[in-house]
Amino acid sequence: MRFFPLILIVCLNCFAQATTVGTNVCLWGNGCGVTCPVPADLTNALGVAAGCEHCLALKRDGTVEAWGNDYYGQANVPAGLIGATAVAAGWGHSVALTNGGVAAWGENTSGQLVVPLGASSNVVAISASLDHSLALRSDGKVLAWGSNSNGQCNLPSLLKSSQAVAAGWAHSLSLAADGTVQAWGDNTYGQCSIPPILTNGSSMATAIAAGAYHSLAVLANGTVQAWGDNRYGQCSVPADLTNGTAVATTVAAGLYHSLALRADGTVEAWGGGSGNDEQGQSSVPSLPRVTNLSANYFQSLAVLNVMAPSIISSSPSQISAVGSAVCFYVVAAGAPPVAYQWYRNNIPLVGETTNALQLSGASVAEAGTNTYVVVVSNSAGSVTNSPILLRLQPALTVQLCPAITLYGEVNKQYQILSTPALGTLDGWKAIATVTITNNPQIYFDTLSIGRPMMFYELEAPASK
Repeated sequence: MRFFPLILIVCLNCFAQATTVGTNVCLWGNGCGVTCPVPADLTNALGVAAGCEHCLALKRDGTVEAWGNDYYGQANVPAGLIGATAVAAGWGHSVALTNGGVAAWGENTSGQLVVPLGASSNVVAISASLDHSLALRSDGKVLAWGSNSNGQCNLPSLLKSSQAVAAGWAHSLSLAADGTVQAWGDNTYGQCSIPPILTNGSSMATAIAAGAYHSLAVLANGTVQAWGDNRYGQCSVPADLTNGTAVATTVAAGLYHSLALRADGTVEAWGGGSGNDEQGQSSVPSLPRVTNLSANYFQSLAVLNVMAPSIISSSPSQISAVGSAVCFYVVAAGAPPVAYQWYRNNIPLVGETTNALQLSGASVAEAGTNTYVVVVSNSAGSVTNSPILLRLQPALTVQLCPAITLYGEVNKQYQILSTPALGTLDGWKAIATVTITNNPQIYFDTLSIGRPMMFYELEAPASK
């Protein structure tokens, strides 16, 4: 028999705790008991798992962070646990998938920590709830351990090859490779009575979730199906998630509430409770784009896409000629939408709000000690690149000028004629009259600078 600790501590922060500045995890509702706030240093979470009174976060570096009640050691992450790729949480125990194997810690009163030998390698997914856990192997086989009070660990003899698993409080779900759903364990509230649309092959499911006494599935068209306990509306799926107005990508389920993550990164919640069972778990706070979510008991968790911007590279300082075109750029990373604003000498440049700054003709006023920076910002913060200096130097243009060698009678005048093409008499034009003073004599045709081709003829004035 389980004896639940009596907790009389009131934690006001648990009601819709907005994410701490810098963190990328948000918790709302009240299931964490003593320690509610998300750790302030949790800034790089990839995934989360809501236990009944504690929480887990999978960090980008493969480590796991835990917080909340720790009366069974469920929030005491084993030393040296690295390489984690998934986390799951029950009432008093925690599970992590690391290097293809399963690690478990915390409560063991029902064998929650007795991980089967088959879960030591080739595991690709895990799930946990009240006091049992599930693991999915790469070959599609499902493993179950922990409490079997309602047959939740008795795998069906005709269990199909699976692609996902979900553990409820006393029931289990499997999403088969063919898109159908199978369930076993407690069916007091119909949580194992799967709708025919999910068993007869008429529709394919893409994601599943198991709450305390109800179950959820996302169909291939983005709609949501729910069955089981509906005393608090946890199976009354909102209309936009049943008629195709909104597209769900995944779902999560708690004791009396349900969550869906839409394709646009927003979260929708329904159900909840009444009296002491209403803890704000369905009151979704204002959130940036969400990438992962979890629910259990009276609490909800979400991973937020709030990566602050960072500068990857930017233009170096430049030396250019006066009047030349100059371009400065910056390459930044960060959660969208990302905004840019360029400054010259700390004064914003109107309209310069992209990652590149174009100066079509650099003038002396834009050079010298002038510095250029760009501020890159998003909802998580801002960053400024290292100042860029622009130095201008006098311009030097080199152009070729035709040099014509003349031969003629000394002290006699001649006309120089030119044409851009041969074959037409009227194409010849006189460009100069010269007097030969010595042989040979050089004449520079400055009128033809830049022309691709010219032909020349030297004639006495009276001859033409």
